Amino acid sequence: MRLLHTSDWHLGHELAGFDRRYEHACFLAFLANTLVTEAVDVLLVTGDLFDVQTPPASAQEMLYRFLVDVHRRAPKLRTILLGGNHDSPARLAAPHPFATPPGITLVGALPKQPAPLPHGVDFARCLLPIPTTEAPEAVLLAIPFLRTIDLPVPGAEAEFANVHATSFGVASIYRQAFAEAARRFPGLPVIASGHMYLLDVNEEDLSLDTERPILGGHQHAVPAAIFPEDVAYVALGHLHKPQRVAKRENVRYSGSPIPLSFTEKNYKHSFVLFDSARSGPDQIRLVPIPRTVEFLAVPAKKKAQLGLGTASAYGTKDLVLEELQKLPDVSKTPDEQRPFLTVTVVLDRPEPGLKEELRKVIAPKGYRVVSIAESAGNIRHDEVRIPENVSRKIPSPRELLRQVLEDKYKSVDPALMALFEEAEQAVHEGEEP
Repeated sequence: MRLLHTSDWHLGHELAGFDRRYEHACFLAFLANTLVTEAVDVLLVTGDLFDVQTPPASAQEMLYRFLVDVHRRAPKLRTILLGGNHDSPARLAAPHPFATPPGITLVGALPKQPAPLPHGVDFARCLLPIPTTEAPEAVLLAIPFLRTIDLPVPGAEAEFANVHATSFGVASIYRQAFAEAARRFPGLPVIASGHMYLLDVNEEDLSLDTERPILGGHQHAVPAAIFPEDVAYVALGHLHKPQRVAKRENVRYSGSPIPLSFTEKNYKHSFVLFDSARSGPDQIRLVPIPRTVEFLAVPAKKKAQLGLGTASAYGTKDLVLEELQKLPDVSKTPDEQRPFLTVTVVLDRPEPGLKEELRKVIAPKGYRVVSIAESAGNIRHDEVRIPENVSRKIPSPRELLRQVLEDKYKSVDPALMALFEEAEQAVHEGEEP
């Protein structure tokens, strides 16, 4: 069985007001061709199909046209789409009655047992035999992004009731899912999925512009140890840089298909092909995704790359103007294919009108300007000292609330903290709390 893992499409995304439909259309065409040429059995998308919970009609149409086209070309393909923190569970699951016949499964939210079972998960709807029910070769834990309302409430364990309530809830759901998979599908390899932040990732691999903490801090994060060592593969979403986790080759973020900010311009975007072999070891292969639009930065080289002799000239107005004038003219390139450009100028003093001056140089060349930033060059970072008694860590809103409650009332109500998390989550996702 061959499974293709991809994630974080963010259809409908705009960069500084510029439309990204061309890039997404190129990616989806490349993905469709890969699914056919590689004879993929299962397509798994682990969340954030859309950029916002109320995506434009063009983004929704793009998704549904892709599904219709790829299943026409590969009628035996099994497609499983999971909701992420950017997706509206109801909106994602709404077309499910129409999507089910061609082999498409949409899991917008964690399936629940009917009342009165508290937090009861309907595992029959999220444990999926793949590639088909008739001839299963593995069982997939099809678990979307877990919201606070999905999680079991910790008992009297003080450590869980306070700092680690969310992480405890996420771990508890997965523990139940693995147990149910072993009970319902004994002997079948297990493939897990999820849309989350794992504690074991390298902080340097995060994009601070686009990968905001899901619940306003890392209290939602869980260790990779929640996935047993004998799990066949773990397909993750949320982080945009393709990477393995905790040095485990089979625990992976597929990453986004296109850069969603300039902090991601050097990412080697890809998706994962996982081959589950009936005999012999499983195989994992990364498939690079072609970059269709350039991301350019001026100055092109980092300060460290210039050498000590020229470091003082890094990013000065004269240097920036010189680089901008050398840029090739792309004004005859179709609008949607023109490179994105960001400019940074280092100044020793304020210079009114500088941005307008730079824009006059750039405009005739046709680049899509994402930002023109000015930074002060007269402060040396090694001269800045943080007093030892000042914490370098900025507390999350949840941590601040906890500190206030403990200071004023000498206790923290878990129910109140859960309500705060739901409100915080709604704010992050653009909903009415």
